Amino acid sequence: MLNFIKSKIAEEIYDHKFIEEKTGTPNNTKYFPEAITKMKNHYQLIINDPNKTKESQKNANVPDELLISHITPIPKIPNPSLLKNFRPIACDSDIFKTMERVIKEELVHHLEKIKFLPKEQFGFRHGKSTTTQMIIFQEHIVKEASAGKTIDVIYMDMEKAFDLLTFQEIISKLKKAKVSGKLLKLLTIFITQRKFLVKVNKSKSQITDSTSGVGQGFVLSAILFIIVFAQISEHLNLFKDILHFIFADDLKLAFSYYINEFDPAILQNILNELFTFCSEKSITINPTKSVHV
Repeated sequence: MLNFIKSKIAEEIYDHKFIEEKTGTPNNTKYFPEAITKMKNHYQLIINDPNKTKESQKNANVPDELLISHITPIPKIPNPSLLKNFRPIACDSDIFKTMERVIKEELVHHLEKIKFLPKEQFGFRHGKSTTTQMIIFQEHIVKEASAGKTIDVIYMDMEKAFDLLTFQEIISKLKKAKVSGKLLKLLTIFITQRKFLVKVNKSKSQITDSTSGVGQGFVLSAILFIIVFAQISEHLNLFKDILHFIFADDLKLAFSYYINEFDPAILQNILNELFTFCSEKSITINPTKSVHV
């Protein structure tokens, strides 16, 4: 899992010409020489260079410049008037994004290899998409309806799901996914030591520490979220009468039954289980985007 591709690092990180061409927000050319030197040392630690001393490994870190994100508020609705009407999108350093892409590739491969992610999760995975989810869902609906059953479907949206996860919960689930060693150390730095400032037009806020979440706009955000959210399938699969489908933080429940055997307690029990799980993970279900059909 730690077999990172050295050619990628050499091509996208060590190459000064590449970096100079990538001078978008929030990179600044004055930081490049220092950042490259520090990142080279850190990459050597990840690759497990035997020439590095234990003292160097102990003191390794990621340059602060690479951990600062520019947050741009993007309107969710036309003519927004409230803070909750905006979605905070993070713009990262190109060097940071390159490192994230390398890690994501290896991390996704590892998760699929150990079969950590549930089959019900269709988001951000190779060979899965909204289309494949809809095909399976439609086949299920046709089968159940042909058998004379009624189908109740509940669509649920998690409010600010990417922003409210605790750092402790994310790191705990990475360990459960058998992520360890230097990769876990590096991910912990990325997760817990991020800083941000808000940028609106030409105005900028002061730099502030991130205290929770994985941040929307980061390359690793989605995969880190579905690692944490994977546990929900363990709870929902206890209810054999109800199927569920997940795309990132969007959840769909499908309950089929013969009308003369309908028991509302079944739906209520799974909703209670779901609300308990979300409360424990600091996730809130958005009632305005949740629908029962």
